[in-house]
Amino acid sequence: MFGFDPNAVPVAVAVPAAAIAVILLEWILPLPYKHSPANFCHRLGVGFQRQLLPKAAAKQIALYGALSLIVFFAIIGTLIAAVLFIAPNDVITQGILFYLALGYQDIAQSSQQTNQLLDVGQKSAAKSSLKITTDFDVEPLSELGLRKLMNENLVLRFFALWLMPTLLFILFDGLAALLYRALFEIIRCWSANPEFSKFARTVNNLLELIPTWVFAPLYSVFKFSGGWLKLYGQHKKHWRLNSLNSNNQLVWLCIAAQGCKTEFAGPVKISGNKFDRPRLLQGKTPTTETTNQLLRWHNQFRVLVLMLILLTSALLFWVTS
Repeated sequence: MFGFDPNAVPVAVAVPAAAIAVILLEWILPLPYKHSPANFCHRLGVGFQRQLLPKAAAKQIALYGALSLIVFFAIIGTLIAAVLFIAPNDVITQGILFYLALGYQDIAQSSQQTNQLLDVGQKSAAKSSLKITTDFDVEPLSELGLRKLMNENLVLRFFALWLMPTLLFILFDGLAALLYRALFEIIRCWSANPEFSKFARTVNNLLELIPTWVFAPLYSVFKFSGGWLKLYGQHKKHWRLNSLNSNNQLVWLCIAAQGCKTEFAGPVKISGNKFDRPRLLQGKTPTTETTNQLLRWHNQFRVLVLMLILLTSALLFWVTS
């Protein structure tokens, strides 16, 4: 278009430039979830569960879940391959796939709205707003529970819907980022049944393991989060007792709890089923400012990552030129 050939741009420049452009675009103009391919992935996952779970014997549920995940990715992979067959497989196309994989800013805006509704006592409206973005039941929650769940959602979605897609795009391409987002949506819609989602969660936890332990310490620098490792050690055993939980998630929640000096996690319900989880910093009540702190924290982290991408790109260009 306009005589511009993306393939003529050095990879050391093209990929970082595309990453920065997409990150800024999603920050300013996030894609609403209802218009995102992630919504289609979620609906497709619900269809698999509805059709297969009732037919599976108790011992076969995990197997059905694993086979469902394989077929799910075969369908998603075929659809994406068809798109890539039509479109040129260049940095622009990969950047579009990266944009479709992101989803944090939509969550951030929704959290701001929920926060404002709770401030003016609109608890029912706040529940409706939060229900769209969370896996857990919101109807039985008090205002305290809503604030805790909103903040937890904000922290975990920042990692899963911003940091992980960004890393996958830079290290691989936009396709990898989008496939990860599809996996995230599958876990969301299958989370009510730990056995059915067991294989999907295992794959996801392995993918997130190294990025968690590499970037979590960097994340903790933006707030005084000293003691998060000790907090993690205190609750790791209890957290593991519930197979639904991921140790990677516990790391991020411990950092957020120590940084904001407020309570995170605690028991939750999914489709009426209760899942026991430890309370992190129990008794330290979250407030409106807690959510605002998290939003600023994440913005600062994004700016840092943008600067690192820019500096790394400049260094690579200088070395290879």
